[in-house]
Amino acid sequence: MQQFKPDIVITHNANGEYGHREHVLLHHAVMHAAKEAELPAVLTFGNGQDRPGLEIAVNAEKKRELFAFYLPQWKGVERYDFALAPEIFVREDATGR
Repeated sequence: MQQFKPDIVITHNANGEYGHREHVLLHHAVMHAAKEAELPAVLTFGNGQDRPGLEIAVNAEKKRELFAFYLPQWKGVERYDFALAPEIFVREDATGR
């Protein structure tokens, strides 16, 4: 991040998208790196976003098709049906201000 100074950095929210421990750790690592690189903000996504942000419509049928491959292993559509909803992103202040 320090080398390239990206315009947009996207990561899981502090909740880890849906409570996944590794996603929580990834969120904190990305936020730390963004702060060290002095990037003003990142976009986060996941369940429980508490304020409006960027919303991107999702093609639910196409996502169902993509999930179909994983259904035998983890029942993707049934277990993670929230992923069929529009994607919501919230701008977070990486500098801690």
